[in-house]
Amino acid sequence: MKKQLLIMAISAAVSPLSYADEQVETITVTATRAVNQSLSTLATQVTLERADIELAQAETVPELLSRFAGIDVAQNGAGRQVSSVFMRGASSDQTLVLVNGLRVNTASSGAATWYTMSVDLIERIEIVKGPRAAVWGSDAIGGVINIITRTQSPGSVTVNAKYGTNNTQAYYLGGSVGHGDGATTIAVTKERSDGLDVLKTSEPDEDGYDNVSFTVNGAQSISERIALNWLFKSAQQDTDFDSTYLNKSEDETQEWQIGGAYNWHVGGVSNTSSLSVGATKDKNLSFGNGRDKKDGDLFETRRDQLTLSNTTQFNEAFSLVVGTDQYEEELVSSTDFAQTERRIEGYFGHGLVDIGRFTAELALRYDDVENVDSESTYNAGVGFNITDALLVSVAKGTGFKAPTFNDLYFPFGGNAELLSETSETEEVSITYQTNTVDASLSYYTTDIENLIEWAPDADNIWQPRNIAQAEISGVDIIASYSGFGGRHTVNYGYLDAIDARNDTRLARRAKNQFSYQFMASFDTTDFLFNYEYKGDRVDQGTTLESYQIVDVSVNHRFSDVVSGKLKLHNLFDEEYETVFNYQTLGRAVYLSINYQM
Repeated sequence: MKKQLLIMAISAAVSPLSYADEQVETITVTATRAVNQSLSTLATQVTLERADIELAQAETVPELLSRFAGIDVAQNGAGRQVSSVFMRGASSDQTLVLVNGLRVNTASSGAATWYTMSVDLIERIEIVKGPRAAVWGSDAIGGVINIITRTQSPGSVTVNAKYGTNNTQAYYLGGSVGHGDGATTIAVTKERSDGLDVLKTSEPDEDGYDNVSFTVNGAQSISERIALNWLFKSAQQDTDFDSTYLNKSEDETQEWQIGGAYNWHVGGVSNTSSLSVGATKDKNLSFGNGRDKKDGDLFETRRDQLTLSNTTQFNEAFSLVVGTDQYEEELVSSTDFAQTERRIEGYFGHGLVDIGRFTAELALRYDDVENVDSESTYNAGVGFNITDALLVSVAKGTGFKAPTFNDLYFPFGGNAELLSETSETEEVSITYQTNTVDASLSYYTTDIENLIEWAPDADNIWQPRNIAQAEISGVDIIASYSGFGGRHTVNYGYLDAIDARNDTRLARRAKNQFSYQFMASFDTTDFLFNYEYKGDRVDQGTTLESYQIVDVSVNHRFSDVVSGKLKLHNLFDEEYETVFNYQTLGRAVYLSINYQM
């Protein structure tokens, strides 16, 4: 029996691409890394599709993510300012972020550069909650977020223009070219905004941004057994921010990847072998407040990546994935680090068994991080279908986060003796799925040890040290119902994230969050109502009050090729903070016109 996982069902990460009118279709499951596998994993996962992204009309990726149970966002202001994304209470650098399977967490700070990501260039966002280090390696303590770049149908051309509050402008031009049994999508975006004054206590000025992003995303079937894929993605952004030290930054991110998959059979057993090579670069130059670019602070991290895996589908009830990840990381900085290169090797295996009403999965992985102790991690889970619609599962997993270059080698306090942060998570889930109702409830606990924190030693020398611990427990509830004129979706998350040393709440995480979305489609109009409630949180010893936001989005099709969109953000002009003393966006209006042929 094929067991479906709740709300958005199985998370399909397209390693190459998938075209309805073409034969290219090599699909990789984010939670398992299996290629062209028919079995469902027990991991808790949701998917946000392109149609949902377009209707939501979000300005940033964190804005999209904040609507899901178990995900909280703290932002240093509004627009394209620095954001922290917390998944299930884990720190912002303890969630692995991928672009088409390429890891993009920086090797310097460990976090993802959310503010350079253009929503218009995203086809799908796949979210796997809970530890997945046994599949993906370091950073996957809170979960994995895989961002799949946008594709268009071969021969199509799309032009979009948007204007809104704070002189916000966004332009998208994209097209797709077919070539045999394949296609390539080429797209470019230009986005800018005057922004608002983000920090209440410094520099009363507007803090805007100017972003240009570009992608080339393609795939080609060579034969019935061989498929190739390629990706090039680049973003450049200038950002103003408030600080007494620096107040401007120039950021550049690049990702490229070339991969292929080969389908083969032995003795009736189906196999898919895949190989991909790629690289990422994240460059940040901060300057201003009297300092020229040549005197600015430069941090640039580069990562060369190679992945080789094989998925074996023994029969309808058993599959096995084995593979390896190889990384070379390098840091270029205006500050002299003691070491600027390191190598990481990971070897993993993931098995899924589906017999009758039982499903079981087991993943094991070994990672060797140069100059840091090696780590072995696992995921194990068992599920039972009480009925065709009702599934109960239990799971346990471990995770780790390797120290970054900043942690280990920063010249003004790095500690080369650091260990990796480690975690252990247990989860119980109930999912229910019918033609009209999808619902799930998950209860989880996570203990994180060896957390890195700045502290003095016996000689009062301050360094990062493995001294902190966190105890996290929470509940995620997601329910979706089709009826009463549309689709109703409810997300509720409860989080108890505690510093185990002093029994205080971890900073910037709301204890309660709730969202409700109503989506309806009429003859030529799509409508979305979004309500979000975030409970209070603590930051810098201050309690930040709870808040509520209401958004309304409308998409109207004037003809087969022309459509218009309207978004009203923060309809009731709620004033709130997610980071102490940083202002957020009040009521805002955005209008878009779209042409597609």
